[in-house]
Amino acid sequence: MIQDLPPDILAAFKAQAAAEHPREACALVVELPNSSYAFRSCRNIAEDPLGTFTLDPVDWDRFEDEGPVVAVLHSHPSTPAKASAHDRVICAEGGIPWFILGQGGELVRLDPSEVSGLDKLKTGIFKRPLMESFR
Repeated sequence: MIQDLPPDILAAFKAQAAAEHPREACALVVELPNSSYAFRSCRNIAEDPLGTFTLDPVDWDRFEDEGPVVAVLHSHPSTPAKASAHDRVICAEGGIPWFILGQGGELVRLDPSEVSGLDKLKTGIFKRPLMESFR
């Protein structure tokens, strides 16, 4: 499981986040057949891209053809890099880490094991499709 973002991937995501500001940016990290990691920018198709992200499933499918998706990246352009309860639940359901880039350029890693039943109750996640904001 990827623990840290390689510097080139972090730089690419920071550039994408700056270009898409004030919208939330989203991207994937794919493990290529040679065991290197590749940054893949994705479209945010959320109805409210200023406050949330929905990663375009067409992008996910296209990039997954290159190799396994090993991380999801998204930005919080106007807030700190703190995972919401919804972020934690969707990350846990996906089973791969997320990296959140905050407004000041700080980066946090969210591990899929860091979720609680309380997070699920807070988000009402039991009442809607689990992957609606993930893929």
